[in-house]
Order: sequence, then C-alpha cells, then structure tokens
Amino acid sequence: MKELLLVFTIIIYGNIFAQSSPVAGTWMLEKVIANGETHAVGQVMIFEKDNDLIIPGKTKTDGQFYGTWEYNKSNKAITFYSPIKRSFNGRFPILKLTAKKLVIKMNNRDFYFTKTK
Repeated sequence: MKELLLVFTIIIYGNIFAQSSPVAGTWMLEKVIANGETHAVGQVMIFEKDNDLIIPGKTKTDGQFYGTWEYNKSNKAITFYSPIKRSFNGRFPILKLTAKKLVIKMNNRDFYFTKTK
C-alpha cells in the first residue's frame, strides 16, 4: 500500500511541476524575410509536445510528419531534423520567443511565426 501511495505521489508531483516547451503548439508561418525581401507564407506548422513537427493536411488525420524539433532554452536555439528536406536540418538561433511570436534565423532567412493554439 505504501508503494502504491509513493508511486501515486510521484505521478501527481511530476504532473504539477512538468513544464512544456514554450515552442510546443500550433504556429502559423506568416512570412519569411530573405535578402531584404518579404515573402508571405501562411503555412500552419504543429510543434507537438513529443517533438514531432507536423504539417497539417486538409483534415485532422491528414497531417504529414515533417520531422522533429528540440528547443534549447540555454542556447536560445531550436534544432530540426527532417528526413524530407535536408536544408531544414540543423541548429538555428531563435531571435524572438514570446507566448505568441517566434522568429527563427535559418539559412540566412528570418522565419516569422504567430502562435494560434
């Protein structure tokens, strides 16, 4: 009985103090700035809590696995791995991260995201 209580306590405290990444969620890639030119995009990207990166399809179950991501708070960077697009692979600096805005510098381009969920 004591073991069960201990396990239950650990689970409760683990859930109370668990922190999710501020990057996790649904983001709209609004624009990309490259060589001084702004390009409108309008692509939804889902940064799953399990670190999968999903590009939604026409239906909820229609999404495409695009790769994985990892947020590094101390380095203010995000690392991507994509089997689909190799230029997407690597560690990239985060220029801005708030509850609603994310800007990533990737291959001499600035990617501007707005959080939707």
